[in-house]
Amino acid sequence: MRVLLIQPVFASVQALERMFQAKEGTIRPVKRINYPLGLLHIGSVLEKNAVQTNIIDLDRYLFYYMHRDRPQERSLDNFLETYLVKNIRKYQPDVIGISGNFNTVAKLIQRCCERIKEENPNIINVVGGHYFTNSYKEILSTDQGADYVILGEAEEVMMGLVRVLKEGKSSSLNDHPHIVTKDNVRNGQLQGKRVAMVMDLESLPPINYSLLEEEEDYLSSAQDMHTILPREVSIRAIALMTSRGCPHSCTYCASHKVHGKKMRAFSVDRVMRELEDLVGKYDINTLVFEDDLFTYSRKRTIEFCQKVCDRFGDRFVFDFPNGIAVRTLDDEVVYWLAKAGMKQINLAVESGNQYVQDVVIKKRVKLEWVKPVVDILKKYDVLVRAYFIIGFPGETLDMMRDTKNFAKALKLDWSVFSFATPIVGSELYEKALRDNHLVTDDMDVSTYFDFRLKTADWGPDEVIRVQEEANYEVNFLENYNLVEGNYPKSKLIFEDIVKDYPQHVIANYCLWKSLRGLGDEKGAALIERRMRELVETDENSLNIIKRYRLLSEQPFSYLSAVK
Repeated sequence: MRVLLIQPVFASVQALERMFQAKEGTIRPVKRINYPLGLLHIGSVLEKNAVQTNIIDLDRYLFYYMHRDRPQERSLDNFLETYLVKNIRKYQPDVIGISGNFNTVAKLIQRCCERIKEENPNIINVVGGHYFTNSYKEILSTDQGADYVILGEAEEVMMGLVRVLKEGKSSSLNDHPHIVTKDNVRNGQLQGKRVAMVMDLESLPPINYSLLEEEEDYLSSAQDMHTILPREVSIRAIALMTSRGCPHSCTYCASHKVHGKKMRAFSVDRVMRELEDLVGKYDINTLVFEDDLFTYSRKRTIEFCQKVCDRFGDRFVFDFPNGIAVRTLDDEVVYWLAKAGMKQINLAVESGNQYVQDVVIKKRVKLEWVKPVVDILKKYDVLVRAYFIIGFPGETLDMMRDTKNFAKALKLDWSVFSFATPIVGSELYEKALRDNHLVTDDMDVSTYFDFRLKTADWGPDEVIRVQEEANYEVNFLENYNLVEGNYPKSKLIFEDIVKDYPQHVIANYCLWKSLRGLGDEKGAALIERRMRELVETDENSLNIIKRYRLLSEQPFSYLSAVK
């Protein structure tokens, strides 16, 4: 049998249609090419068992659709016809597997399944991932083109499903504990269904990254790779997951519904062998760890870093996009992480109010732990970013501002202020649904960028204002490096932002101040001309300058006389 695995676009149908309809240059399209890591694991198992397997990445194709191909008439139908249908005709699969991790992709995957059946009704559509594990009834209870849902970790289950289909025994899948069928949903036969977990990760074959089309695109993509550090050599990045599971009970997270709370990990020696192969094959120099809790074991973390140093010296830069738990870091752990390649960190703090930590989000980070860890990181010259989330039901606007002030007091290099996101499967989602805190239960809303919670105390607009206030104050106008006169670092940070957002007037202002602090008057003059053009031609830029009382400041003071 032939299997085609599909990574969908990481955006809702609604967001895609806005993107496709926007005028050129008015919206920043997707810029990062993400490894389809889960599909790579599944594909590697299928390939090991002699199943002809291919992976197509619609998210990667979106990058090219917007940046390279740039068709005159852009639409979702045109995009799917160009990339989805074209590949179905090319590979002629018997089975298609589609990964769906977040609420946003539900309607897009539905559209994909329907279009696949229109092209060839004999193709078997299998969906899985975090979202469908926690919400399988919706796609199977109606005629949306999906035939089966795999619950949990799908490597071994997908192989078993393909084998059963090949043998013509599809009716037996109704009794499979990790597969939900249309008959199961129709007849209410769901007792005994549970998530699959690969208890012995060592049993999985190494990932075969050559399953990717044009793997070089992933290796060399410097787009939005979670690091703003200067690089002497071009990025050659690989994504990997060295462990699964997380014992914590954060209310906004649903990862444990798929990977469980018990930690499982590949041995350090196994990871070292795979890194040696990847260095030899691809000359990689950047490791993007997708673990939920990479530093869960102090002993394993130090052992891993020591062996990286012994075998690879200073070859690697480490990236931890999912964040690192504060409670797992001490001086020795940070020393070894920094020595092995951690030039920048994302600290998972989430709230600067202890009540929110303990009661609302149940992360239970003690706030007094955080500043000493930040100081240790600075001691080893690690650029410190931290993740914060605001807008939880049970949190007041004053508590959200506590988070802003806490971030400011930490003197971080950057703070990421995100909105609380009700991901299906999380305690946050279940509570929001039960207590009528959802502005809408429409799954076709951006997971991270459209805030959709409300309480009796506040609505979305008020939380959005607090988030904007925190971002402008902490990261821009009172940026620690800018205030302290650390202009080389602030220049690096704001150059990176202006590169992606050239019309961001406050980012330009902070870059201008950094350049002047460095005595680069020529560079500052170029930025000043851009800012003048922005405030004179764009009303929104002018309003931002007014809102943050910059009209009396250089280089905007001339506006006071004319506005």
